[in-house]
Amino acid sequence: MNIQFKKDLSRGERLKRDLRRPSPLSFGASAVVVALIAAAIFGPGWFKSASEGIGSVTEVHDLTRASTLPEDDLEAHQIVPWMDTQTRKMINATGPLDWKVVNFRYGPCAPKNLEAMSAGAFVDSVTNACASLSDIQGRYTRDCFIAASCNIPESAKTEINGVMTLLWSAQADAGYERP
Repeated sequence: MNIQFKKDLSRGERLKRDLRRPSPLSFGASAVVVALIAAAIFGPGWFKSASEGIGSVTEVHDLTRASTLPEDDLEAHQIVPWMDTQTRKMINATGPLDWKVVNFRYGPCAPKNLEAMSAGAFVDSVTNACASLSDIQGRYTRDCFIAASCNIPESAKTEINGVMTLLWSAQADAGYERP
């Protein structure tokens, strides 16, 4: 006795069989369809809130916009004492945040701030000092990359002190008193 079942290949019967026992292919396809529907419904809201959040974060860290930091408004006679404070922090650094306490390409060392001062030997000295300190930071960053192994070499400290000695003498030559 031979029992044979004839499979009905109509769409309705195939759908019933797939709903009762879905194959991995039909299960994956239905998951993709559900994900696409959810993305179509909720995606625009997610995208809008994410772009607003990213925009607010990048706005805070935008280096091209006008900065409102107090050191951006330093007078010419205040720049060298400010740089002396920053370099003392660098010399006594115990971690990367102390070593990279300031970026000597922005703030008072920004070209627009240096151009605002009256031209002369003092401005040239400050410009050269900013470039030198930025170079020193870059060359010795690897020595203070991790807080546990932050050891500033004596050569870096000597270079920083040399730059500051030249700056203090330039400030005295410009007629500004040392605080």
